[in-house]
Amino acid sequence: MRALKTLIHRLGVLNYLRQSGMPLALWPHQWRSLWTMKSLRKRYQGEFECYRQQSAALELSQDWFTGNIPLWLSVMDELGLRQAPLRALEIGCWEGLSAHFLLTALPQARITCVDTWQGADEHRDASFEGARDLSRIEARFDRNLAAYADRVQKYKGESQHFFATAERRPVYDWIYVDGSHHADDVLLDAIRGFRLLRTGGVMVFDDYLWRYYPRLRDNPAAAIHQFLKLKKGSYRVLRSHYQLILCRIAT
Repeated sequence: MRALKTLIHRLGVLNYLRQSGMPLALWPHQWRSLWTMKSLRKRYQGEFECYRQQSAALELSQDWFTGNIPLWLSVMDELGLRQAPLRALEIGCWEGLSAHFLLTALPQARITCVDTWQGADEHRDASFEGARDLSRIEARFDRNLAAYADRVQKYKGESQHFFATAERRPVYDWIYVDGSHHADDVLLDAIRGFRLLRTGGVMVFDDYLWRYYPRLRDNPAAAIHQFLKLKKGSYRVLRSHYQLILCRIAT
């Protein structure tokens, strides 16, 4: 019965992605992802539990990130990034959990964090349990990353304003797209971020399977699929699960 429910869920996910315009080449990656994640969770269970203990002192109202740790670690190992002097860019930082993990896992990394710390559409929705607590998010971010202050550059503002003033050449090795989840914003962040991603660099899309807006074309998957079609031949897919992870290749 459990296997049947899993299969039905998987078919539902694939149907949603089909309706959102998923490129044909991505289908096998997403179909294999369920079994891939099971093996990755097992492989990195020790490191996952170790980080959970390390992060226990952080001030967090939500944990939307740690389930992705095996995925990130597998990519870091595949590309040999553990000791690399990596430069990262994070669009959408919330309370700093994902940035904290990256700085912990990669001791030579530096990160630029871009956020308004005012929440997005879904956070301002009255149904979101933390809607009344948005004023405290930035302070938690600051305290959570205080130990890594010398490796963090903070930019408070809209991502479009950040990109308007950013360097005009590829400077980042890792870009995490997790800001506004409306498709228009996701697509713009992806295109502008990709310009700043070095060949061999990694781009991570969060909430690939997330559905909030009634119209499918307004959710992240539709924007990500448009980006993949636009940049076809400029990347290879590393992982496809709830997050989609790409590596930029020379073109």
